Amino acid sequence: MAAIYSGIYPKLKSAKTSWEDKLKLAHFAWISHQCVIPNKEQVLLDWVSHALVSYYNKKPELEDEVVDKLWAYLDNVIHSRRLQNLLKSGKTIGLSFSVAQVINERLSEACSQKTQQNLGTVLSCSSGILSTPSLSIIYTAKCELLVDLLSKLSKLACQQLASDNTVGSEVFSVLQLTFAQYLLIQRQQTNPNRVFGQVTSHLLQPCLLLRHLLTVRSWTQADDNHVRQHLSKEIRNQIETLLQAGLFQPELFSSYKEELLPEQEFQEKKKGALKSLLLPVNTVQTRLASGFCEPAIHGAVVAGSVSLLYKLFLDSYCKAENHLVCFHMLSRLFGCLRLSGLQQEAREDTLSPADWSTELVALEQLLNLVLSSDIYNVASDRIRHKEIQFVFYRKLAQMLMSHSQASVPAWFRCLKLLVSLNHLIVEPDLDDLVASAWIDAEVSEPRTKKPQESLISTMFQTYSKLRQFPRLFEEVLTVICRPAADELRLPVFSAGLTAKLRECLLELPPNQILDILCLFVEKCQTLIVPAVEGSADMALKLLSVSSVLHAFLFNMRSLDDVTPSPVVLRTQSLLAKMQKGIIQPLMELLQAPRRQEEKPDLWLRKASDSALLLVYTWIEVDTLFGVSCSKYVSPAAEIAGAVSASAARHGGISAFLPGAEEQSWERVMELANSFTSTSKYCLELLTLQKMKMILMQTKADLQALQHAAAFIVESGRSSMSRRESEPWDGDITAISDLTYPTAHWHLVISNLTILLPYMSLKDVEYIANMLLETLVLAKAQEADTDTESSISIGKISLGLMQSSFLPEMKVLHCAFLTSLIHQFAKVLPSAARDSVDLPLQQLSAGNIPWHEEILAACRHVDLLEASSENKPLKNELSLSWKTLEKVAQCIILLVKNGCPVMLKESQLERFLGLLEIASLLKLDGLLPSDCTRCFLVLLSLLANTRASVSCSKPLLLKFLSTCCHLLRCLQAGQFLRCFMPAIFLRLS
Repeated sequence: MAAIYSGIYPKLKSAKTSWEDKLKLAHFAWISHQCVIPNKEQVLLDWVSHALVSYYNKKPELEDEVVDKLWAYLDNVIHSRRLQNLLKSGKTIGLSFSVAQVINERLSEACSQKTQQNLGTVLSCSSGILSTPSLSIIYTAKCELLVDLLSKLSKLACQQLASDNTVGSEVFSVLQLTFAQYLLIQRQQTNPNRVFGQVTSHLLQPCLLLRHLLTVRSWTQADDNHVRQHLSKEIRNQIETLLQAGLFQPELFSSYKEELLPEQEFQEKKKGALKSLLLPVNTVQTRLASGFCEPAIHGAVVAGSVSLLYKLFLDSYCKAENHLVCFHMLSRLFGCLRLSGLQQEAREDTLSPADWSTELVALEQLLNLVLSSDIYNVASDRIRHKEIQFVFYRKLAQMLMSHSQASVPAWFRCLKLLVSLNHLIVEPDLDDLVASAWIDAEVSEPRTKKPQESLISTMFQTYSKLRQFPRLFEEVLTVICRPAADELRLPVFSAGLTAKLRECLLELPPNQILDILCLFVEKCQTLIVPAVEGSADMALKLLSVSSVLHAFLFNMRSLDDVTPSPVVLRTQSLLAKMQKGIIQPLMELLQAPRRQEEKPDLWLRKASDSALLLVYTWIEVDTLFGVSCSKYVSPAAEIAGAVSASAARHGGISAFLPGAEEQSWERVMELANSFTSTSKYCLELLTLQKMKMILMQTKADLQALQHAAAFIVESGRSSMSRRESEPWDGDITAISDLTYPTAHWHLVISNLTILLPYMSLKDVEYIANMLLETLVLAKAQEADTDTESSISIGKISLGLMQSSFLPEMKVLHCAFLTSLIHQFAKVLPSAARDSVDLPLQQLSAGNIPWHEEILAACRHVDLLEASSENKPLKNELSLSWKTLEKVAQCIILLVKNGCPVMLKESQLERFLGLLEIASLLKLDGLLPSDCTRCFLVLLSLLANTRASVSCSKPLLLKFLSTCCHLLRCLQAGQFLRCFMPAIFLRLS
């Protein structure tokens, strides 16, 4: 009765006491130790609970401010340390179930967006109740209330995620806590049918929508970090756990089995017995089909959900004896996708490109689960189940073929999975597959090209293992010979496909490879070559066939002395037929006189590309076979011999190709040189091959080698000078105006060891200048490169600089340093550039023979030995050494006079860029004069230049540290230690 005596309780119950006073009294009673009320905490909790419940039952009318304060009071009490301490001490305090109902109703109002009033406080109360065991009983004792709370919170979270507003942590923290409580209760349920009903009726739809929105949301920095990084992932995991335990309990499998299996397959069901009233699959399908979200995202939510549900189904029920049930579940879930309507010839335009991507990703995930779980057993399906699975997958393949989506990566992945399941699934549509997914597919983006190559590689591997490679390439040839779907077909083989082809060809019997080659040669000889003149379509077919012949001949296993004689003879016959039936007619076609002012047609360009590609392929393969196999007799054997000086001088290859006359070959070369494409690149390859052949002879023709080297360098000079190029993937048939400079530079740089000894000094200087220029642009070019596998001019140049070969190429090394010093001099301010007395200007003078040491090898002087013995240098120094002496004197004089060159920040940046390139040089590999030149340049930069006041200090520090680092590297070298003391001794 202490409550009566205290006077507070009657006032709390009295209608005469204002709500403001009641709240003050209640707050005082809770915090004051002087207010003695028996079971005070429970009394106050009951009072505020009753007040809120009564208000929402429309009994008293309260102002919004009073209601807010009542919720705040309840929240403060629930989270108070006093209450927690009392509960820990064992005191029993609880809430009424009506409080849980009121909370759920408030959340329902927030979901319907009627009012967001008190939402934050209501969520805080929910969190406090759920995290306090003695209070959470109002939810755990009545599971329906907990399910309703979870449903409402999920919908509220979906609203936040779907809006453009930032996502806070309040809803998601309570949601995560509610999931944890429900999962605990769910595990304690003993009636699986009841749990299934709860989940499908109240939780399935909001949980699937919530999972979708959490997955696809584009999170921003403004969103709560804890939600973004932790709660979103944890809630997705909790959703999966909830669905697994709610929908796919072991006790429910018999219901799934009874519903899914056809009548004759369900052996456990007695004849005439009533079927189970629970139809789990139909229930799930109905819930997925009903509109539980915005129509714009309904398809995407379903597509993302079916693969999850199938995964959970397999995790619960996938055993060897249940594979048929698992398949039927697959077919039912596939029926939920919009793709399934296309099998009934629904309108294709109902799916947008984005919808296609979503649907195909879902199908891909389903097929992946089938493959990884080994659900489809070909033999078992055929023998025991009348190919029910095969028919289903066959319809899928037909649907994918009739609705080609080459711009969607998942389309290729779905086809790959079907091929992996059983190649017979796609076999009846093999020609359409080859056409739409390979030959005629317009694929250029890397994200699409990769799955396309993966599909074709899987086909290569599959048909190779089955020894049906000729069957596959019969279809390839059939598709190539159809009218082209596009005027300019993409190349047949990319670099990735060529690598996969090589793997397969090494495993195939030689006769199968020769079968394919003979098929292509015969078709080309009889159908394409006779009709190529004037026909762009035939010329495109010719180029495709030529690229296939090139790929096979270049990647098949070479003939050798252990190759069976029939294979060798058949290969000889193939090459002879190829030369007489294809190459020779094409050469005759290209030699025909044409008006010079006439612009070449597309057919002529493609015919030229094909002819030169086949000539190069034929000569390379013929040479290789002749070297590696003693039984091989070349069709060119009767005219083999040394190259005539005349033919060599004009870059001709006629002496190595049967039936090719020198004069006719010159006309072909002239035509091919007019195209910056495959034919021009092949001319360079042929010239390089000619150099190799000459070098293999007993007595090499030096003049022919020099002409050949000059031809290769000159061939790409105009294209390189335009400074316009694109990365190249290494495919010889994919060379265009923009990729030709890259291909040309790759050929020159990768064959420098052959070319350099026969280059003129001007060509060496040109290569050095281009090397420096491309290095300066390397960073920008690498940023534009789409894939790591692509070759760019910058990558090629950087690769040479980082290789161990460059220091061995003394003349190029020296020429590169000369070019670098010229660039240093150009960076100087205009006033300084006009002064011929500055060190950098003297070092960049054009009349100094810096290459004298290399070119005048006959006047070899062991300067190193002379210096190491402290012997004086010769009185008559060469002009280059005299210039170095003069530059050293100039540096000292400028330091004494104190007249530095002032540099702006832009000039400092350019100097730093050149210094970084200089750091790529192997400084210890420089010649004595080059080593000294480099030292003097660095010394001049340090001693004779100053940064302007406006320059960035970090930039200046980096510039100075780079100079000092390079000087230290030079100082450690043997040449500088020997020569510099002698020079400065002379200066003194």
